[in-house]
This record gives sequence, C-alpha cells and structure tokens, in this order.
Amino acid sequence: MADRSVGTSKRLASQRQIETAIQQFDKGAFECAVTLAHAGENILNQPGLVSLFERMKEAIGIDHNELPNWLKHGTGPNTRTITEFEVVVLIQRAISKFVAKFDGATPPMHAFSEAKRNKIEAEKASAK
Repeated sequence: MADRSVGTSKRLASQRQIETAIQQFDKGAFECAVTLAHAGENILNQPGLVSLFERMKEAIGIDHNELPNWLKHGTGPNTRTITEFEVVVLIQRAISKFVAKFDGATPPMHAFSEAKRNKIEAEKASAK
C-alpha cells in the first residue's frame, strides 16, 4: 500500500475542520461538531485578531470554553446534555475568527450562518 499524503496550510486545515463541523452538526453529531469547530478556530488564534465574536462574547454571558474543555479532558461529570444553541454558538465563533483572519467565509460557512440567522428571525416572528 502506498503512503498517502496531503499538502495543506493553516487556512485549509481550519476551513476543512469548520466545514466538517457544520456537516457533523447537520447529522446531529454534536460532540464531533464542537471538537472540530474548536480545533478549526484554535488554528486561527493570533495576537491582535479581533473577530465579531470577540466583540460580542461579554454580552452573551456564557462560558464558551466549558463544553469544548469537557469534551477533550477527563474531568467533570461523566454525562451532560449538549444543546443545539451551544453548538451553533461555537461554530459561529469559529466562522467569525475565520472571517476576521481571511476576510470572508466560504460558501458552506456563509450558508450555515444565513440558515441560523433565518431560523432566529422565523422564531422571533412566530413568537409575536
């Protein structure tokens, strides 16, 4: 069997991880979606990078690292419920850092963000 290899970059690795996180979210594999989104986001960390999420996180008021840390470390309770909201926020956080670093989202990232925005608007309209 021949060895396989792939040439990649930080941008491509981040993009693939975030886009795969979206696919896993759609399949209901929330653990995979969170782990991949968090990994794709962490590749993008750099001093001075200010994303939309960085500007909003104080207002949202939840610990956005609690879930990714619970998934990657053996500490904490053995079971927990993962909500759709938590996963969407973490994927959006990764997308916002990708956009800040590379001046734009890929079509799958844009579609995910738009679908979530439309869902929120529909829920607001039906609550009236």
